[in-house]
Amino acid sequence: MAQDQPLVEEWRELFSLAGKIKEIAPWNLMDEADVFGVRNPETGEPGFVSIMGMEGMHFCIVLYKGHKALYDFWNFHDGAAYDSPEQIMEIPQLQVSFENRDILDEKDYALIKNLNLKFRGKKAWPRFRSIRPGYLPWYISGEEARFLIYALEQIIDVARRFEEDEYLLDLDDDMYLMRIPVKKGNSMVWEDKIMEIPPPDPEPIPITVNKGDLQVLRNVPQGDMVFEIDFFIFPAKIGEKNQRPSLPYMLMVVESKSGMIVGHETFVADPSLEEMWGTVPGVLVHQFSKTRILPREIRVRSGLLYVLLQPIAEELKFRLRHYDILPSLDEAKETLFHFML
Repeated sequence: MAQDQPLVEEWRELFSLAGKIKEIAPWNLMDEADVFGVRNPETGEPGFVSIMGMEGMHFCIVLYKGHKALYDFWNFHDGAAYDSPEQIMEIPQLQVSFENRDILDEKDYALIKNLNLKFRGKKAWPRFRSIRPGYLPWYISGEEARFLIYALEQIIDVARRFEEDEYLLDLDDDMYLMRIPVKKGNSMVWEDKIMEIPPPDPEPIPITVNKGDLQVLRNVPQGDMVFEIDFFIFPAKIGEKNQRPSLPYMLMVVESKSGMIVGHETFVADPSLEEMWGTVPGVLVHQFSKTRILPREIRVRSGLLYVLLQPIAEELKFRLRHYDILPSLDEAKETLFHFML
């Protein structure tokens, strides 16, 4: 299904608001941990604003979509449950960033030119992106554009008040300032509401393993091999031209002593990250059953992979260990990237 496109009037409003925010420079006042919420008047969906750029490196407004995205952001911010910087792209969000001219692609530049807008200098060119789990960043839809318009308007309001009151967002744990739209007569006004946003329950991961593959491995004598295994975002793209490209993942298995790649498999997050993750143990067991190899030990650095493989480690009696560094796997990964990218 084709993505609905923002209207010309919506684009003009987005660029106008981006210009006002650039003048206010909220990143000089707020850091990315000064988070507040905005409720989408059209859908009721909450979004949570984080402002990047206090260190002067990258000016960016981020709108994390939903309660889960909020806590995924905090986990990423605090370094919990995430293994690589690329995993920020697993959090649904909308972004307005201020870039150098050479960062914009042809479509970005054509939009600015068609709107007869002019920007000059470094970190001065607004760029709008949508990030969805399992996909590369893409152009925003009409619905996303309107949500961003609401959010940018509220950023201007909150940033100005934050300058006067640095404790505006200094609330107890799980409590957030929410900007709530309220209909009064024929108009809509925005009001503050302090709300508790508790962490959501974790999404279940349905693990699927072929019973036949398990039975084969129960009859395979355990060897003395040690495998290093990782599951990571692969820096490539999958998809048709002019469509949002998928972001592939790779499961790689390397023999620790020799550095030989024993196997690798590519995945896409369809229909969801959780369902993709749930297939990983079954794919690994299938690889082992085909080669009739059962290792003595498996080493992983990913906390998620450790949890996913625990049931089959118990079933097949191999040791599962967490390591911060997987030297043979990293060398093999670097070699693979060199030849494939």
